[in-house]
Amino acid sequence: LGMNLRMHPLGAAILSPQLDNFEATMRDRRYSASMLYQAVSDLDGLSCIEIDSVKSPAWYAFPIIFDDTKFSCALDEFVAYINQIGAKEADIPGSTRPLYHYSIFRNPGLVLNSYQGLESCFTRNSGPFPNSEKFFGSMFKLPTWYGSDKNMYIKFYIEALKEAVKKYRK
Repeated sequence: LGMNLRMHPLGAAILSPQLDNFEATMRDRRYSASMLYQAVSDLDGLSCIEIDSVKSPAWYAFPIIFDDTKFSCALDEFVAYINQIGAKEADIPGSTRPLYHYSIFRNPGLVLNSYQGLESCFTRNSGPFPNSEKFFGSMFKLPTWYGSDKNMYIKFYIEALKEAVKKYRK
């Protein structure tokens, strides 16, 4: 919301028109995720992140796990091919990088003077974290579409995934 729980008028002006369509947008994104989930579940070498059935994520994006033992290429080549055939919004997000890759989480004294000299307290943040590394190294994402064209995008991206799986399957 902003400083002291007050929203800036510019933020409010940007948000306000979006609220009128919020429920429809969430419904469409969840539909997109459902369609992607069904399709990806049928593709050997790709899998979905399991979501508890009582949860209802916003699905700003749809994460897909890439099993490199099933393909003749690395994740980045697989995603590059999907992009090349027109699925331009497929990407490997840097936001899933383990936090200890960022120096600020190993040495917060870089930005907070009160933490200077306490670097040894944060050495546990320097890894290894094998589960975080595995997730980061095997995940890519697709958007979840909303609006009147969503079905066209869903179908196109599912076909792109199928084509890439066929091309690189071991």
